[in-house]
Amino acid sequence: TLRRMREQKENNVEVAMQDMITEQKFQQIGEFLSPLASSKDQLKKQKYLTYQSEIAVGLEEIIHKVNRLFDHHSSPEQNAKVIAQNLDILLSSKLELQKLLVPRLNISTEFDGLKKKVNAILKSFVESMGKAIKSRDFVQLFINRRKANMFHSSTENYMHINSRRSLDAIRQEAKSEIDAIPTHVEL
Repeated sequence: TLRRMREQKENNVEVAMQDMITEQKFQQIGEFLSPLASSKDQLKKQKYLTYQSEIAVGLEEIIHKVNRLFDHHSSPEQNAKVIAQNLDILLSSKLELQKLLVPRLNISTEFDGLKKKVNAILKSFVESMGKAIKSRDFVQLFINRRKANMFHSSTENYMHINSRRSLDAIRQEAKSEIDAIPTHVEL
């Protein structure tokens, strides 16, 4: 009876693990994987390697998807919500599984690379706004301000403090220029 209860518990854990992997919900999955990773039992070690591989493949797919969204011909601000949702999954996996996926996948390095892309995109919007302000091209200013705001609203959790400061500064500069439009227009 004790053995049957243990087998039932192990089966329940396996079902829960598969559900977490399938749904890409990695919170607390480390609690299940850690004992398997450190086990001397060959079967448990093999289960760990199988789970590790399944998780890594799923995360690699997400990484490729996010990279495609960054590289997609449509504007990144159009994809910002999907990018942020996928970054949320990667962040939870990084926090929960970072050491358990190495050497199969270095989630920390991959995640940090994607964060750099988020900040580079925001920087390009800020630079475009700056150019529009200098040339007094208010149409481009409004277009790029809208793009920056759309992108920022979804991905702000992944932006560096310097990126936020740059955006705030250019927004303030844009506001000043917009407020000064009547002085630029001849009556």
